Amino acid sequence: MLKQLSRSLGIRSSSTVIGIIRSNQICARAFHVSVVNQYGSTKVNELGDIKSDNFEVKQAPIVLESPSYKADKVSKVEPFQPVKFEDFRGKGYINDNIINSLQKNNFTELTPIQQKALIPIFNTEKGLVCRAKTGTGKTLAFAVPTLQHACENKGKGVSTVVLAPTRDLALQIEEEYRKLISKLKYNDRPYIGLFIGGQRTSFNPKKPAEIVIATPGRLEKELQTNHKLDKCFENVTYRIYDEADRLLDVGFEDALDKIDDLLYKVRSTPKPIKSLLFSATVDKSISEFSKKHIHPEYEFLNTVSKDDLEIPENIHQSLIECADGIDKVNALLSELHGIMKQGNNYKVIVFLPTKTAVDWFYEYISNPLRDGSFDLPSKGPNVFKLHGGRSAQQRAFALKGFKVAKKAILISTDVAARGIDIKDVTNVVQMFPSVEIADYIHKVGRTGRAGKKGKAVLFVTPTELPFVSILKRKRKVNFQETIQSEKLNSSNIIEQLESPLDETKEFLVTMINYLQQLQSSHRLNFNSLLVENMELYRKLVRDDNAVLEATLLSKFGKSVNADVKRRYFARSKYQSRDHGEFNSYSNFSRSGMSERPRSNDRSSKMTFSGRGKYGNNRNKDRFHQNKNRYNSDRQTERSYDNDKKFDNGWKNERRFDHRRIRDNEE
Repeated sequence: MLKQLSRSLGIRSSSTVIGIIRSNQICARAFHVSVVNQYGSTKVNELGDIKSDNFEVKQAPIVLESPSYKADKVSKVEPFQPVKFEDFRGKGYINDNIINSLQKNNFTELTPIQQKALIPIFNTEKGLVCRAKTGTGKTLAFAVPTLQHACENKGKGVSTVVLAPTRDLALQIEEEYRKLISKLKYNDRPYIGLFIGGQRTSFNPKKPAEIVIATPGRLEKELQTNHKLDKCFENVTYRIYDEADRLLDVGFEDALDKIDDLLYKVRSTPKPIKSLLFSATVDKSISEFSKKHIHPEYEFLNTVSKDDLEIPENIHQSLIECADGIDKVNALLSELHGIMKQGNNYKVIVFLPTKTAVDWFYEYISNPLRDGSFDLPSKGPNVFKLHGGRSAQQRAFALKGFKVAKKAILISTDVAARGIDIKDVTNVVQMFPSVEIADYIHKVGRTGRAGKKGKAVLFVTPTELPFVSILKRKRKVNFQETIQSEKLNSSNIIEQLESPLDETKEFLVTMINYLQQLQSSHRLNFNSLLVENMELYRKLVRDDNAVLEATLLSKFGKSVNADVKRRYFARSKYQSRDHGEFNSYSNFSRSGMSERPRSNDRSSKMTFSGRGKYGNNRNKDRFHQNKNRYNSDRQTERSYDNDKKFDNGWKNERRFDHRRIRDNEE
């Protein structure tokens, strides 16, 4: 607490929000800035057009305001007018070598987020929170200033730390940096270090990298255990939180707190770290985190206007209403079949909720594609799968293969829903509702990147329709068309494909757990969801009487009604029984023992039969020796002499073994 207070009072100033532009050199169109105090909505300053004596370039306005922004106090955003990176040449912000590298990588014009955020990132003293949509070029917005700083401070240790919520996003950020670095002069190239799970750390303390990209858990572990890194991180200038809402959602806040303490513990200068936070949404949790880790009165940049739709208009959203789970899978297969039959290049991402579901569906459609069951006019697509259970190498291989393929299907969990930038994704398919409403937005955002057209499809059953109502009410989602599944060109493909029993059963069991999360998040009817998916299971395994073990019911408490239990769950072998069910023929009785049952639960039964944990000596013989030493014959027909001889023989054999081993060692 004292450390945090000292940072706020001594190191980090507590003045009100400052103006963004202080230099008399201006490299882009002057800003029309609406500055709002963090703790109120009063406009405290307004800057008009600023002109340099010999340079004037027009730039879109920037809105600097409070996270709790109010539309009536924020100036309207003017139409975006492109600004080229070439316009920054010789103006003191971006090094000419970096501008050349940008142009060689075909980055010629700034995107709106880059146009609005570049100068504030260069000039901020207290840190910056930026609200920006995914897929708008924000990675380059922070890559350019941090790369500029790394080049200017080459050989002085780590200057920038970038924190990402997933390994895949960290690898993607590394790829963006490497694109720029590869086009720099050899002697000017800074090094990049990588701290992510699933692969060996790429960092040399003797020659530390200037830019470190990491996932929070791995970086925390390395900083805590490897003290050789202390000196490498003593001069960190920039710290980037990318996809910050995702960082907090997946539970990294404790790790980020620890990283913050460790970085300031080894810091050699009292100057605070400039922290930049990028998030698609800015809610109370983001605001509180920013006050704690960035500055109590941090600067806030909102690049999303009130009139901007969360899902761009270039993405065509379709809602396909299905009768039940069987109809949903058949409609999904028909949709994929229709895309593949077109013959044009396509990239489809199919989102499923669990790792097991991804593995099952990958095998379910991969084999038919290989043997030609889909009856396609040309070669079928490459199929890849992506989820958190795969190694870093496997995930990197899947993403790279999907990116370079002309025709491909990627089956993925939510791990690909945020931050992953894959060009030319034509279709996004969601088979189930998302637990979090925001996840639907992020999944749809994988298509329609950089203004290109894209299509997104959501399949729902009548039980799942409340999720659609929530999307429309809370996020203003507009489905351009609603299609009944029977109108699709369906040829009952589900009848032509086979699904192995064990894999299908495992898929269903994990899905039931997911359905319970859906029920609690969106107040869906859990029993109806269960019936739909159990009927799908029976259809897939071609068994109209298939059931699951009753032991699974213990996870759901009283959520499952009696009728569903009776129809879809088998009676367990050790299910509780009344006292009247115990008799001389039951497993609970012993020869010569009382017929009275010890209990009607499984734990007591195990104890009574000698396999319990309460030490009732039933697992010992008359000599207090373990029964497992004897074979079945000696347990049933044994005498004192037999036991004695057997025991002595066993001991002699042990002595012989030890003697033989000792002789060999000598």
